[in-house]
Amino acid sequence: FQGGHNAGHTLVVDGAVYKLSLLPSGVVREGKLGVIGSGVVVDPWALVAEIARLRAQGLTISP
Repeated sequence: FQGGHNAGHTLVVDGAVYKLSLLPSGVVREGKLGVIGSGVVVDPWALVAEIARLRAQGLTISP
């Protein structure tokens, strides 16, 4: 077992700070497709919270 949402990364794009743990970093760039591949361990509660936090920052996260 490797990974999980405890390993996060922080991105600074045009002065905005985004903290990601589960979503791929491309989600902060308009027009980029971010994919969570098969076999990835996902905590659904953490994923929903991360999406909500990014949406509150003005990002569009859609299926």
